[in-house]
Amino acid sequence: MTWTDANTWANNLVVDGDSGWRLPMMLDPGACVFSLGGGTDCGYNVRTKIGDTVYSEMAYLYYVELDNKGWCTPGDVICDTPQIGRAGVSK
Repeated sequence: MTWTDANTWANNLVVDGDSGWRLPMMLDPGACVFSLGGGTDCGYNVRTKIGDTVYSEMAYLYYVELDNKGWCTPGDVICDTPQIGRAGVSK
């Protein structure tokens, strides 16, 4: 399915009488700036929101709304061990 076809499909979707569906949005600044420590658009703990600007709705849902953890601890640019609190990782 093309991006245009997927958008059309989502925009016309009706589930249990609810309409107004759409695909999640993401601001793409261009080239991937990879980071283990987070705060960029690629890697672990990607930038989700600054002020009123949401950079990735899927990342915001995963990290903020659902409180999931990335492999690396935010700010840890070496990331030689997984973050405590991540699924399956304890002290």
